[in-house]
Amino acid sequence: MIRKEMIGMIRYNKKFLYIIAGIVFLVVLFSIFIIGIHTMTNEKERLGGNLKDILAMRDEYAAITADAARLERKVGQSSQGIVPIIEDTLGTLGIKAKAIKPIDKNKVGTYTEESAELQVDGLDMNHLVNLLYRLENSPMPLKIKTASMKSSFDNPELINLTATIALITK
Repeated sequence: MIRKEMIGMIRYNKKFLYIIAGIVFLVVLFSIFIIGIHTMTNEKERLGGNLKDILAMRDEYAAITADAARLERKVGQSSQGIVPIIEDTLGTLGIKAKAIKPIDKNKVGTYTEESAELQVDGLDMNHLVNLLYRLENSPMPLKIKTASMKSSFDNPELINLTATIALITK
């Protein structure tokens, strides 16, 4: 009888051991699952920050590419020299130049920069702002290299402008 009881206890202990082993296995499996989820969450947060940076760079790249294309189209349009372009710009505003002197032509890479010095006396502030705006936003690729503005000796409300303007061509 003792033997039967011992065998019964061993069978009971084997079942108990199988149940304990199953529970331990499930706890280990659950722990691995939780650690995996935690690792994936951290990785997702890290990649989310990288994605924001990449999207910001993409937008900046698109803006720079659009500006470069716009400037490239501008460069291809100029067929005149710098002096006629400045004269046309002044003529549209009704401004008379004291002098427009071509200075030089510089080769910068594949582009040529043709410069001229512009002198205009007796401008009021409105005409000065309009002139600078037209030069800066011209359909031709113009660049204001230097600008010197001084109040007029005769009338302090008027301004004398001396500027160096460059035309960029291919």
